Amino acid sequence: MTNIEYRKYRQHILDHLDGGLEELKDTIKTYKKLRESNGTLWGAVDTMCQYGEFDVYYSQVLETLFEVYGKDYDESKYLTKTGEIRWKNGEAYCWTVYKAKIARTIEIMIKKGEI
Repeated sequence: MTNIEYRKYRQHILDHLDGGLEELKDTIKTYKKLRESNGTLWGAVDTMCQYGEFDVYYSQVLETLFEVYGKDYDESKYLTKTGEIRWKNGEAYCWTVYKAKIARTIEIMIKKGEI
């Protein structure tokens, strides 16, 4: 993850939380306790995404990916030639990428001591 990519995803995450970093820290702690998160950070973030803490609709996810990557955004990774969502392993590929980027960003934030 590049520094620019990190900063954009970090801002995206914080834009979804009124309470800022403290709310994010508390929310992660809460989600880690849920059975479906398996007690891991990545599991907690995946569950947070599934429960609507961040972008909910594929259109929102695609918009966020476009905002983050700008001119480097490659729509063909996420949409077919007919404009339909690409699927991989039973999940929309844009959703898989989005959740992984959110998780990686939060992981970096924790390593930097921000949360």
